[in-house]
Amino acid sequence: MGRRITDVTSAEFDALFTGFEHTAYRLETLQAYDVSYEEEPYRAFLAGHPQPHIPAKNQWVSMIGDAVRAGKVFQRVHVVREPLTDYLRYELGWSYPPNVEAGEDIRILVAHPGS
Repeated sequence: MGRRITDVTSAEFDALFTGFEHTAYRLETLQAYDVSYEEEPYRAFLAGHPQPHIPAKNQWVSMIGDAVRAGKVFQRVHVVREPLTDYLRYELGWSYPPNVEAGEDIRILVAHPGS
């Protein structure tokens, strides 16, 4: 069992998505994530402003595309509850589409009460 990485802005976290050989799989269960690199675009989303240019996001999407072109697989399942949080609306509307365009396979699983 590996150790838990709590800083998603660390080089150690990034290495998980650049050093793998075949498949990078993520299971997300939180209804909101609090990461500093999303503060600006999230505020813009909530205010109804246009999506800002975020160089770090472009680098992430480029990294996904490079990996997919090299034959690697990026997969993610996000378990969500309804009604969606503002953060999930942001992720689904702004954050996930460029990842999908780059080749990441993102699935949304709606958890129903009692399940």
